[in-house]
Amino acid sequence: LHGNDEFRTNVGVLNVSAQTVTVTIDLYDGHGSSLVPVVFDVLPYSLHQVDRVFSRSGVSSVTNGRAEISVDRGAVLAYASVVDNQTSDPSYLEAQ
Repeated sequence: LHGNDEFRTNVGVLNVSAQTVTVTIDLYDGHGSSLVPVVFDVLPYSLHQVDRVFSRSGVSSVTNGRAEISVDRGAVLAYASVVDNQTSDPSYLEAQ
């Protein structure tokens, strides 16, 4: 995952449960150092996308970073979209 002049990363989370969930996105830079996590609630059966996720963590440039997603209850499906800042072409990455 990248957040720099060339690419931006968006992370989406779909809540597939009947209750509101609190999602934590733990972010790591290319060296494996942890960054400030991004925390938000997602309503039941709703999708929430965090655009430019590394910027939300207060970091201006990340190359080869990663994200780990956790929830306090229920179940979610997650993805990342790495977008070319020149062409706006996205690359979809399914959560593993």
